[in-house]
Amino acid sequence: MAVQKMKRIAVCAGKRDRKKMLESLQRMGTVELCREEPGKGAVRKGERAVQPWEEKTRTEVREAISRMEKQAEQLERALQILRQMRPEKQSVFAALEGKPIRTEDLYQKGEKNRESVCQEAGNILKLARKTEALEAENEQIAKRIERLKPWKSLKIPLDFSESRRFAVIFGSLPGREAEKYMARMAKPTANAGAVTGNQEKDGMTAEEVAEMAAEIFCREGGRAYLGILCERRKEGMLRERLKLLGFLEAPSGDGNRAPAEEIRDLEASRRRNRDRLVACRQEMERMWEKKSQLELTEDYYRVRAQKYRVLEQLLQSKSAFFLEGYVPEKEAGKVKRRILEQFTAKVEVWDPDPGEPVPVLLKNGKITEAVQGVLEAFGLPQKGEKDPTAVMWIFYVLFFGMMLADAAYGFLTAVCCGILLLRFSEMSDAWRRSVKLFFWCGISTLIWGVLFGSYFGDAVDVAAGAFLGIVPPEGRSLLPAVWFAPIQDPMKMLLYAMLFGLIHLLTGLAIRGACCLRERRYGDFICQTVLWYLLLAGLLLLLIPGEIFRSVTGIHLELGPAADAAGKILAVTGAAGILFFAGRQAKSTFLRLALGAYELYNITGWLGDVLSYSRLLALGLATGVIASVINQMGVMLGPVGFVPVFLAGHLLNLAINLLGAYVHTCRLQYVEFFGKFYEGGGRPFRPFAQETKYVKIKEEL
Repeated sequence: MAVQKMKRIAVCAGKRDRKKMLESLQRMGTVELCREEPGKGAVRKGERAVQPWEEKTRTEVREAISRMEKQAEQLERALQILRQMRPEKQSVFAALEGKPIRTEDLYQKGEKNRESVCQEAGNILKLARKTEALEAENEQIAKRIERLKPWKSLKIPLDFSESRRFAVIFGSLPGREAEKYMARMAKPTANAGAVTGNQEKDGMTAEEVAEMAAEIFCREGGRAYLGILCERRKEGMLRERLKLLGFLEAPSGDGNRAPAEEIRDLEASRRRNRDRLVACRQEMERMWEKKSQLELTEDYYRVRAQKYRVLEQLLQSKSAFFLEGYVPEKEAGKVKRRILEQFTAKVEVWDPDPGEPVPVLLKNGKITEAVQGVLEAFGLPQKGEKDPTAVMWIFYVLFFGMMLADAAYGFLTAVCCGILLLRFSEMSDAWRRSVKLFFWCGISTLIWGVLFGSYFGDAVDVAAGAFLGIVPPEGRSLLPAVWFAPIQDPMKMLLYAMLFGLIHLLTGLAIRGACCLRERRYGDFICQTVLWYLLLAGLLLLLIPGEIFRSVTGIHLELGPAADAAGKILAVTGAAGILFFAGRQAKSTFLRLALGAYELYNITGWLGDVLSYSRLLALGLATGVIASVINQMGVMLGPVGFVPVFLAGHLLNLAINLLGAYVHTCRLQYVEFFGKFYEGGGRPFRPFAQETKYVKIKEEL
């Protein structure tokens, strides 16, 4: 139960100290600043009034923020270019490595080097733009060369236009069409007599054919590249006719140069561009050593922009400024002392108002903090609610182990997570808590696996029987269960699953009662906790000796007449109390009874909640049965085939059931456990701190 107590803090100081004080608060990272007018905080009381605010103003810093963001974006683009030049190899566990820790002053270091580093970033971007331009130019040159290659044997420019009477058309035709027209060029008279002035199927008249000459220069890709000589007055008509035949014109020429000459010049240009590209890339490679400085400076600009966003919100007069916020109680004294040591200021610290929506900050022990992320995913405690992390840790680890319930799986999980915790000591808090959670769940799984006698399912018995001829007696195992085997006695496992579930639910009910007592809501404590305990205790005393319990569990218990009478009294007392007092706020007697009856109807919800814990049996059996099937499949393939099937199958089984155990254990906490006492919805504590991207600045108060 570790919701940290918050204090309100208000600071009033000289206007010249605004930026330095914000930098100091940002480095401390323990104060959440409020965006509110004075009068709602410290200055609303006469004895705390420290400055008249008749002329309240705010600093206009949007232009400065925009410049800083642009500088940060420029540095980020430069870093991306360097990473593309030399891609960094990241391990599978890169997310666990965390940010490198720096103990230096980010503002001082960044301010000292920012101009030179930004100049280096600008040089990188210029080189990148130059590289892109050279690559684009070489790409265009390559395309131009490819288009000119079929015309290498041509001795005149492609845009030849020396003759006034005749025109030359260069282009390409499909192979068949080119051959057909070249044949016509060889026999123009015969063709003319055949058509007698009429248009042929291909769109050419004999007169037009007779007045043309053509030559093929190259055949490539199913096309023939040719030049056609015709009278200039018929050039336009001929071009239109040729388009119908699939004619593609040659690329435009370049001055008076023949294609072969132009290709040589283009190749020389491409070689020069390649040399320039190599020089640019070598220059950028030399700038790789500036990477850490670029990262630090980008973080400097981002942190500085964060400071200016807060500066924009500060209230100020002509000579002073005011800020107000929240600080954890244990840090309040340190923050106040540090401000007064560095600045001439007025600092006030006081308790928030009773109904004030205070931000929530959780602080749990090194063991119980493992499930803090599970709680935060649901919602932080509201005002008046207790932090259930410590209690939830016990049941979470217990239920997770019961669902996975294999000693070998638990051992592997715990060892792997333990190695990660030792190897990556600088991982983020969220990752560290998650890995630590699976470490403790692995320990629980190991213990439950020993109790249930499961080691990779029944791998020991199956392998020993198949390969060594060692067969245990019927119903026995070479590694027997310390307690019992759920696969052989599932009803016993179901009974204990529901028993643990009932304890889990009653614990949630007890926490609700504790919250009622702490807030002095004694009526709610009796109606919402005591009466339900009486009702549930009475029903249990009546159920245990009954035939239904005996048929389901196989256990016959005789508690005697006294227990039977006590059960009836407790059940009737609890039910009557809930019926008559659960809706006591209503003025109408009928409405009060209706609300009480509705609350009493929730006993069916208790039955459903208890039955939900049967998933402990289901997932535990699933793990064991799948493991057993994998073992049987492995021995069918002999000693050689057993190893790969064993490794792959059990790795897959472990992964699937780890996910299943995680999801269903979370569900038992969120739906069944939290449903009895916890709503969540608290606002998280978000201190004004240095939110960096590449480095982690560590500074002790």
